[in-house]
Amino acid sequence: MKCPSCSSQLDLFPVAGIDVQACREGCGGFWVGRLEIKKLPKSRAGSGRELLTLGGVSGVRIFRDVEHICPQCETTLLYRHFFSKRHGLEVDQCSKCGGLWVDFGEGNIIKRRSDSGTESSLENWGQLEGVLKDKLDQMDPTNQDVQESKEQILRLFQFIFPPPGKPRPA
Repeated sequence: MKCPSCSSQLDLFPVAGIDVQACREGCGGFWVGRLEIKKLPKSRAGSGRELLTLGGVSGVRIFRDVEHICPQCETTLLYRHFFSKRHGLEVDQCSKCGGLWVDFGEGNIIKRRSDSGTESSLENWGQLEGVLKDKLDQMDPTNQDVQESKEQILRLFQFIFPPPGKPRPA
């Protein structure tokens, strides 16, 4: 599969029992397919924090337009559910296969602090969680598909970040 943000090759990156396709040689974004998304409710909160270690390679051009092509379907445009310039984060989903593309951009506050080894990434997760929930709460509550997408996105971020006040997984 090719990265929808920078066109680099995506590599299998298993983390805590979830197989993710990661752009390790490019922008540092990752793809979670529909079958892997279904496994998320069984995962412990924070057990996927290793995804924060995916770093973009210097000089890689990131395509920050709204039109990303699904890396799995290769023909369907991804639908942008969430974008935060402040947090350097984008979450897109394929309406055909249901996979999620997550791009922690170069300017991502949480990722930078996580890389520096500080515990403040949890503090920043609290800030991002509020922004993410506010954005997701604006999604159409009467549409069942939209509600399912909202729950999947929240589960994915709970997989990546432990809840504030809880110890980090070993």
